[in-house]
Amino acid sequence: MDSGKRGRSPVADTAVRTVYGWMKVFTLVFCAGTLLFGICFRLFRVSGISMEPTLVNGDMVLVNSLIASVETGDVVVIHSDIEGTSSIVKRVIAVAGQSVSVDYAAGTVTVNGADLPQPVILRVEDLARNVDDEVRYPYTVPAGSIFVMGDNTRGSFDSRARRIGAVDRRFVVGKVAARSGREGFGIVRSRQ
Repeated sequence: MDSGKRGRSPVADTAVRTVYGWMKVFTLVFCAGTLLFGICFRLFRVSGISMEPTLVNGDMVLVNSLIASVETGDVVVIHSDIEGTSSIVKRVIAVAGQSVSVDYAAGTVTVNGADLPQPVILRVEDLARNVDDEVRYPYTVPAGSIFVMGDNTRGSFDSRARRIGAVDRRFVVGKVAARSGREGFGIVRSRQ
């Protein structure tokens, strides 16, 4: 053996190759995961009270961007320049072709004649504070659009306002899958 160089044992060479191999696999999985997450999912911060109690101001939501369809009851993120923000979070109340009616006196919202399952408390004076002018009821959702409302109907600026009205489906960023905030992590479920 050369006095200036030390030879490595076959066991050491095998260990180095194994560690190097695992580093390559980890790097590949990390890069692929990051790319896949960036394409399929996005993170948004909830701003405001319109989705309380489901989502509260400051919650982070994980949004599935690869959605084939949006259904009644889904919570979605929408690109919007309304309320000084680039995106808003709302619940889908009706989809294209469905008829929506809001009865402020009774405090109900109906879709195709059926009351929404969750009690909705609305008063005309609450709406007047939040919206400039409302859509006329019954309102039929146009093709390629959705009708959205916040879960906190008293504190939500949504499709009831003509300035928002029915939202073009192309502006839907995705469905909210999960949330993380002061109350911990949780799955956000659709309501039918």
